[in-house]
Amino acid sequence: KAIRRQRQMCIRDRYSITKDEKYLNFADEFIDFYVQEDGTIKSYNPEDYNIDNVNAGKVLFELYNITGKEKYRKAIDTVYEQVKHQPRTREGNFWHKKIYPNQVWLDGLYMGQPFYMEYETKFNKMNNYMDIYRQFCNVEKILKDKETGLYYHAYDSSREMFWCDKETGLSKNFWLRAEGWLSLIHI
Repeated sequence: KAIRRQRQMCIRDRYSITKDEKYLNFADEFIDFYVQEDGTIKSYNPEDYNIDNVNAGKVLFELYNITGKEKYRKAIDTVYEQVKHQPRTREGNFWHKKIYPNQVWLDGLYMGQPFYMEYETKFNKMNNYMDIYRQFCNVEKILKDKETGLYYHAYDSSREMFWCDKETGLSKNFWLRAEGWLSLIHI
């Protein structure tokens, strides 16, 4: 699924650059297959509380703007419902997934915050900008290594996971790919 989504996003980018309708039509048909008239999305369960799934929702904004299809607007709200109810650590950051309670993974900022910010900007009068800002501040405060400037891959707020340091809650590793995703959203 992830590879198909990446290809679809590349197609969408080609349309943005070339304005060739065949790219838009392909992206629209691909997403149209998954999004139902009531805004539900095939194979998406918001109650999995998987922040990775929020990332794919970003394409809905552009398709809604271009096509005006109300089902895309409803699907945006469907994804936002997950964001509204996403479980959080005691510091206030989104859990990475329901199956990973109390955990913040560095790539989770890339996966969830751009969608959250765009929704807040377009549909919610920026009411939750401070929440978004605080989540970034928490990641910088907790996950950033003072010596190297790199960010640890993950943090367990409960300090119960086998992989975390029992004092800091941090994983022992940096993850280069997550560093790259983080740089894409300009922390």
